[in-house]
Amino acid sequence: MAYLRLIADSVPKLTKLAFGQKASLLGRLMLHWSSIVGNEMATKIKPAEVTYRKCKSSNRGKKHNIILTLYVANGAVALELQYQASQLIEKINMFLGSGGIDSINFVQAPDKFVEFEDNSQNITCDTLPEQEKAKIDDLVNSSEILEEDLQNALKSLGRAILNSSKTT
Repeated sequence: MAYLRLIADSVPKLTKLAFGQKASLLGRLMLHWSSIVGNEMATKIKPAEVTYRKCKSSNRGKKHNIILTLYVANGAVALELQYQASQLIEKINMFLGSGGIDSINFVQAPDKFVEFEDNSQNITCDTLPEQEKAKIDDLVNSSEILEEDLQNALKSLGRAILNSSKTT
């Protein structure tokens, strides 16, 4: 018999190596990317990596320069964005607040912009009783997660896991 555990208890252990300070910043950017740069620009560029480089001691007390690497759809987009880099940095830093991005690198990666068929609508959890769905909802709602999109994703994940364990 499987016992229910809070997903929030397992996530930090599973993602400790993959998500650190860099990944937290990158994750926030990825989650809100369309609202930061706009829907049209979000179809042309995507955040890829955040790197930290040590500053010289004379750089106004900052210890690191934060560099954001962006995937671009093609070379023409990269050239266009080179001219708009300062405005893009400003938009990102308005979202991030203090300690934001210092510079941007562009990497051409057209394969990152291939549209995939959305199969998420095909997943159904109708076989779960309402009581079990309510337990999952209560567990996620009682967690300290404030992002509504993340809460909904965790609820769907929990239902899918329970649904798959019931069918096997």
